[in-house]
Amino acid sequence: MLELLTYEPFGEFLPEEKEYIREILSGNDNPPPSLAKFHELFSGFYDYYVQCEKFEDAKKFEDAKKAKDAKKFEDAKKAKDAELSRYISKLRAWKAKNGRAQLPIFYKKICFYLMVKEGFSESGFMVQIGSHVSRIREWKISPEFRKRAEDDTYSVIRSYRSGTKRKYLVSLIKRLYYEAGRQVSQSMVLNKLPPFVDVFAGTASVAASVVTDGCPPPIVNDYDPVMICFAWAFTYYQSKLCAGIAEFHNDLMKKDPQSANWSYDEKAYEAHYESVDQRTVLTLPKVWDDPMTQWLHMEFYGYSKEDIEEGRRLAQRHQELVIRARNGYIGVRNVLDRLEGSDDAKNCLRSIDFNKLPKNMSDPQNAPVLMDVLDYALAMFFYYSFPPLSGHIYHEVIVDACSYFLYLSSLQVDELKDVKKKDQAVKADTLLGRQLKASSLTLESTGSFSRHLKDAEFYCKDFRDILQNNSEAERVYYLDSPYFLTVGYDVGFSDDDHKDMLDLLRKAEFKWIFSMQYYPSKTDASTTSQDENNRKKQPHIIRDYGAYYRGFYLPLTLDTDQRAYMPKDDPNDPKPVPSNLFAILFDVDTAKAKGQDIYRYTREILLVNFNPLRTIPLHNSAVVLPFDLFLQCADAGMNYRDIVLKAIDWRRDYIEKNFAGKIPV
Repeated sequence: MLELLTYEPFGEFLPEEKEYIREILSGNDNPPPSLAKFHELFSGFYDYYVQCEKFEDAKKFEDAKKAKDAKKFEDAKKAKDAELSRYISKLRAWKAKNGRAQLPIFYKKICFYLMVKEGFSESGFMVQIGSHVSRIREWKISPEFRKRAEDDTYSVIRSYRSGTKRKYLVSLIKRLYYEAGRQVSQSMVLNKLPPFVDVFAGTASVAASVVTDGCPPPIVNDYDPVMICFAWAFTYYQSKLCAGIAEFHNDLMKKDPQSANWSYDEKAYEAHYESVDQRTVLTLPKVWDDPMTQWLHMEFYGYSKEDIEEGRRLAQRHQELVIRARNGYIGVRNVLDRLEGSDDAKNCLRSIDFNKLPKNMSDPQNAPVLMDVLDYALAMFFYYSFPPLSGHIYHEVIVDACSYFLYLSSLQVDELKDVKKKDQAVKADTLLGRQLKASSLTLESTGSFSRHLKDAEFYCKDFRDILQNNSEAERVYYLDSPYFLTVGYDVGFSDDDHKDMLDLLRKAEFKWIFSMQYYPSKTDASTTSQDENNRKKQPHIIRDYGAYYRGFYLPLTLDTDQRAYMPKDDPNDPKPVPSNLFAILFDVDTAKAKGQDIYRYTREILLVNFNPLRTIPLHNSAVVLPFDLFLQCADAGMNYRDIVLKAIDWRRDYIEKNFAGKIPV
């Protein structure tokens, strides 16, 4: 019942409805006979809901041609579908018996829930319950709008860059955009939603996932010019980029090591692989020349002389591939390092009007600019195609045979499937002889990245320019600024930047969605000199997250003596926390139960300046807390999980207290 009340439509319940809901919420499963018609309506829904829960439990076996209990999934699905069919028949009979004129909100909520959860078309469902589709508009609901908001449209170009957002977070941002847009436009028509503005877009995966077919084109901005080169190029020039990737690989595999003057050579290879475990030592060619190694393998593993020779050959091939791959990576890193060290070069890229660049190479006048943009996009793609070292916070990589194989596999190189389970030496031997064809490569690892961004506006501006010059209320802004102590960003973001950003958000008339990590209020977020040297960033001196949180509704001053932000609040006239500020966290247990790939120790939170309850029902993987209550939790030093439980309890209480009103619960 509590979950159902969080679904549309919202309005005043009939007196009988209120009475029945109170009976159920008080734990009475046998309400008086005078409420029988409502009990008939809800008990049938409850039976369906129970089957849904069993089906969700069985879903874990769906991907289980290997699972022993795959039949459990099929049986649960049949039971759910049968219960749903029975219940829809009950809805039709209930309406016929109780009249069409004044259908209760309770009935409409159930219909909305079923259409959204089961994916019915509006017309198809209404026919089944004996109504015309026009009734949907009279009920002031739009299941299609809600379904579009909840559709999985996650779209990314695979990257190991810091800040790449996971699906569970991006899908929530999409729902929040739809809800904020509905509030701004007072419409549930996609093309009437306000534009989505991604202020710190990075590789633009959020914009590509959130703004889908039918929505207004998004605005994609990032002050790091290489990020905009990446997003723009992968939107319009994927075939050209595929050609560049293939050419780079093919040249790398054919290049003569003796004439290449590579910095990573056989000595560097031996120094690295002599320091690792015994199995990996066998990738050193000289080890196979050792008589003791040969004797051990022949005596204990049944190797022949031919096997020994093959082992040495494969080790030689592995060494050759790693030398080639590492030097290719080092060369690309040097290109990006030179750009990072040159403000003139970065400003030159920032001066490009990406929205006027041609979408093809037919304009010779723009050819040099286009080639620069494509080259930087390729460099960034290759650089972040390899995972960082485990346990390292800075972007260091081990480009070896396995990681290079995964890189090519992510491009959907089908010919590599046969050696997927082979050891690294066999993979190296295969890769060295492989020449890529541009036509066989696929860059979009998930979704429809280029299609969703094809009409976007691309900018490389400071966030102040985006927020100040484009601060119309008819836009929804998403901000994922560099966090305190975050590494991997190539653009410095100082405390003054954070302060200015909060100043703009605090005064904003537009709707915004802000992404950050949760820390208790008294967390010291100052950096050490070593941090600053490693990151080459401006020092961060915020020593109190509580002050930072308050910056969303109170002006902040930078106390240089205390090296801390101080909220400016008049003790004689304290400013209350605005009622439109909410914090959104993730219920990891619920997310896991729904099959979402969520980081168990996530600290992700979203802050918004609008009421998000309508799009986040109870029992969702996201939970909502008014900002004043969130501050109380942060000030008390509560951990993330306890705040989630607090949010769940608050929502239950809020629903029970407000279910009869017109506001979303």
